[in-house]
Amino acid sequence: MRKKVMMGLGCILLGAGGYLVHAASNGSPPVSVKEGMEVAKSLIQRKSPEIHHSELVFVRNIYDVDDIAIAYQYDMITAGQRNGYIVIGSRTDLPVLLAYAPGSSLEEMPVSQEKKLYYVGPMQFLAAQNKEQLQAAFQAKKNKMLELFRQNRKEQTSEFRSLQRRELQPIQRDAKYKEKWGEIRGEAPGLPE
Repeated sequence: MRKKVMMGLGCILLGAGGYLVHAASNGSPPVSVKEGMEVAKSLIQRKSPEIHHSELVFVRNIYDVDDIAIAYQYDMITAGQRNGYIVIGSRTDLPVLLAYAPGSSLEEMPVSQEKKLYYVGPMQFLAAQNKEQLQAAFQAKKNKMLELFRQNRKEQTSEFRSLQRRELQPIQRDAKYKEKWGEIRGEAPGLPE
């Protein structure tokens, strides 16, 4: 059990290290929930043609560590059953696809009405009411993980040192993503060019 917890926390805390940098706004236009859904359908059809017939349902906005809405979560529903999720950026200066998990569910991470779901790295999310609580939750998980490393006498590993340095940072916004959005818009029917 301890090994499972250690691995899960490690994924959350170590995995996003190099992916998150400053989120300065550059006036990039937002992507609507409807447009995000069309993009999600197009990506699912391309990545998993066997499940492209799934219905997509908008679930919620996803936030970055600065408390800014950066993405939309859509659940894939087949025959009334959840069979995966996809997270699409909500601006053209953000990556198109932030997470895609056929057969998985973000519902495994309970998020009460008063909390938001925060994106902290590729396929990594934490729930909190605000960015201060997010920072506290992250620090608690980090401390727990560091303690597990210590209990297993792994303080001399590069993973331990990396985890010690790990901090939350906002997602990168970059004009280079606009080109990818343009490609996707050309493939998804009914989207503005």
